[in-house]
Amino acid sequence: SDDIVLGVTNLESFQNIQLFPNPAENELQISFSSPSGNNRLQFAVTDLSGKLTKTYPVNAHEGANLVFIETAELSAGTYLVKMIGSAQEKTFPFVKK
Repeated sequence: SDDIVLGVTNLESFQNIQLFPNPAENELQISFSSPSGNNRLQFAVTDLSGKLTKTYPVNAHEGANLVFIETAELSAGTYLVKMIGSAQEKTFPFVKK
């Protein structure tokens, strides 16, 4: 095709993705390294049934990034946080205590 696509966010290029603390009480932090700036991402928190609880839009910059996810309102249990780029998504489990 002759379509030009700009700003595709390939999550495979993100490095050192870490969630902490896990289990979380009031807040979950997600750290990652981005190879370039102006990467629009979304973090979506779901329960294990897939019910969306929160979304967090993020504009990642080049280098180290840190995202804070509020977890105080969540009931105790296991959740998934999806890191969503324009081209793909990655899912990470975490526990709310």
